Amino acid sequence: MAEWKTILPDDQPISEEVLLRYAAGKATPEEIHAIERQMADLPMMEDAMEGLQELGNTQRIQSAVQELNARLQYDTRTKKAPRTKKPIQNEGWIIQAVVILLLLSILAYWVIHTYYKK
Repeated sequence: MAEWKTILPDDQPISEEVLLRYAAGKATPEEIHAIERQMADLPMMEDAMEGLQELGNTQRIQSAVQELNARLQYDTRTKKAPRTKKPIQNEGWIIQAVVILLLLSILAYWVIHTYYKK
């Protein structure tokens, strides 16, 4: 299974360092232009940059990325047991209730049908 390092497209010319500089407000005008052009093409890129800017400094961003990667690796490596269906217990009363409801429905239909015939 291939290891995925990024969720952005493969043809992305912008490195992670450039994105972090942009989020910190330290990117060059050329880098800013390239990032904003890509944000116009990819709505997900715009959302990602908005999230990076909300986090603030580079330390918090790096710690958030490491935490997310660790949690993702843990979730994908642990095998979860398949869910099993619980058997219906005391199904006798369920069958009785269904039969009673059917009989009441038939009786109600018969009463209404004979009432409207008169």
